[in-house]
Amino acid sequence: KAPGLIAARGTRILLEQQLGRSELALTHARQLRDDHPDRSLGYRLLGDLLMSRGEFRAAADAYASGLSVEPESMLLMLQFRAEYAANNTVPWSLLTRWIEKHPEDTRIHDLLGALYNRAGEYERARIHYEKVLELQPDQAAAYNNLASVYARLGLPNSIELARRAYELDPNDAAVNDTLGWLLVQSGEFQSGLEYLRQAQVRASARAEVRYHLGVALYGLSRYDEAERELKLAIAQSETFPGSAEARDLLEKIARDKQASGN
Repeated sequence: KAPGLIAARGTRILLEQQLGRSELALTHARQLRDDHPDRSLGYRLLGDLLMSRGEFRAAADAYASGLSVEPESMLLMLQFRAEYAANNTVPWSLLTRWIEKHPEDTRIHDLLGALYNRAGEYERARIHYEKVLELQPDQAAAYNNLASVYARLGLPNSIELARRAYELDPNDAAVNDTLGWLLVQSGEFQSGLEYLRQAQVRASARAEVRYHLGVALYGLSRYDEAERELKLAIAQSETFPGSAEARDLLEKIARDKQASGN
């Protein structure tokens, strides 16, 4: 049961899958699981193979079995993904039970924060992002996420949090976008525009960034440029956070142009 031999068998299974020998890989994954039921590798590889075949329920069960013998957050996240794919609903209890037993698991706190944020439960998201920063005080992404949540909740210091994220990771597109957008929303259009330009350079495919740029340019009375960015945003994606507002602003620009005779 030497770890090196187990790892070598795992590598062989991965190679078989890459070579298109999926049935053989599946057989060997089951053999590895049966030969070493006290190690998670066989369960994880089996789960991965089942996921690739679209057998989400069976994959979730494989990950859960692996988790029972070697509890680790990576396996939990794999099980979470499989459960979500199998049921098309967020398996909240899977994560909340884990975090009760492992309160210092920053990876799961971060995932819960993201899920609550996406669900519009910003107060719950705040709790988890703050916990991440308590445990990892120099994580730029957590400062960035918390800044957005604070803004949603109308709490003070959102811009300060975004600036701290920028200090830690000035080249990150999301960090530049958040700081720029919060500045724009506070009426600091020129300052916000500078960060949003950096975000756009680093994430040109993100329609939401172009929408933010459009709002900043509109705030600076640069209407033609604003119109261009808003149209590009909608051309890139019909639905994105702020897409309805982007269309409303485009209509307003068109009405203003018509009223002024331009």
